[in-house]
Amino acid sequence: MSSESAFETIRLPTVPEIEAATERLSMSDAYDQVFRHDMQVDQGRDVEATEYTVAWVLRDADRQPFLDGVFWTEDNNPKISGPFTNQEDLNLAIIERMSQIEKEQYIRLLRPMIDQTLRGHRPVFTHGDLQPKNIMVERLGVRDGCPEFNITLLVREGAGWFPEYWEFCNATIACRFKPDWLELVPDILEQYSLEFLMMQVVYASVFY
Repeated sequence: MSSESAFETIRLPTVPEIEAATERLSMSDAYDQVFRHDMQVDQGRDVEATEYTVAWVLRDADRQPFLDGVFWTEDNNPKISGPFTNQEDLNLAIIERMSQIEKEQYIRLLRPMIDQTLRGHRPVFTHGDLQPKNIMVERLGVRDGCPEFNITLLVREGAGWFPEYWEFCNATIACRFKPDWLELVPDILEQYSLEFLMMQVVYASVFY
């Protein structure tokens, strides 16, 4: 496959299209069955990598480092920023990143917890920043008594291959002060409770 055919051309919305889609859903609309159905975005759960060796690579065509803040380093240090070939290497990167911030004793305490909790997950293509500001909702009308909406996700540079729990944890921990959104997330994404608790610890070290 040529480098030209490895990428799909994406048309960004125009300003008038964005303005036309700025109408927000009320909470009563949000719980409408049609909305729930339309928001069952798989986020790549059925788009599994054909080769495990490239499954964890963000932008696997050219093996670029991860852009998520958890893996950020000023010099794109591959030990932390990747790319990675398996979940074990990704976990080591998380631990290494936290080691730059936390005491050695705390890292020794967390290491087995991370190894036991963040394992055995499928790599799936992930949006990386799923929250209200990146979701455009256009009301189309009413069919059979139910409102219809056109849902558009704005995909940013953080999208890529991540463990399957990543989307849920990122969409909840990063948006914990958005109660309306948190009410919707369980209807949109599969829940990963243990991973959520573990990633709260990671986020607390890296971001707060």
